[in-house]
Amino acid sequence: MSDWIEKRLGQLGIDVRQSKHNSEMNHYLELLREEIRITERFLSEDGQPPTMDAPTIWKPSNVYPSAKLGKRVSVGMFSEIGNNVIVGDLTRIGKGSFIPEGVTIGKDCFIGPHCCFTNDRFPPSPNWEKTIVEDNAAIGAGVTVLCGVVIGTSSIIGCGSVVTKSVPPHEIWAGVPAKKLRNR
Repeated sequence: MSDWIEKRLGQLGIDVRQSKHNSEMNHYLELLREEIRITERFLSEDGQPPTMDAPTIWKPSNVYPSAKLGKRVSVGMFSEIGNNVIVGDLTRIGKGSFIPEGVTIGKDCFIGPHCCFTNDRFPPSPNWEKTIVEDNAAIGAGVTVLCGVVIGTSSIIGCGSVVTKSVPPHEIWAGVPAKKLRNR
């Protein structure tokens, strides 16, 4: 039995060393099995369970050490989050998304699967531009966002769109290139 399970049982007032063959112990172990199944895949590298506010990073994903992920952020598998990227609390990033250095994403946003942000209009170039996604924005699956744009608060970007210019707050945009469809 791992140390953190013994610690968790201790929090419930059960001394594992004294009650290994106790029927009460079996009952509590049964209750913990579901918690263990759920928690196992989110263990940090040191084998400790995550805190409730810790970001969830589905493996395999590549999150650079200098990226700042807020509370309860979810990063889908096969995603890449670059250096110095800032992601606000409660934001969900879908599977296979690419978010390079220079991108800031606000709180409670949705980035659909396979979204691609850019930071360089004419690669390769040392002149990277910043991109900002403001709070409560939703970006559909397969969207490409060019660098230097701001996606406004509570905006929605339709699936498969290519965002080439800034999107004002509370608007719905879609298409290639993305254009305003209507207000939200």
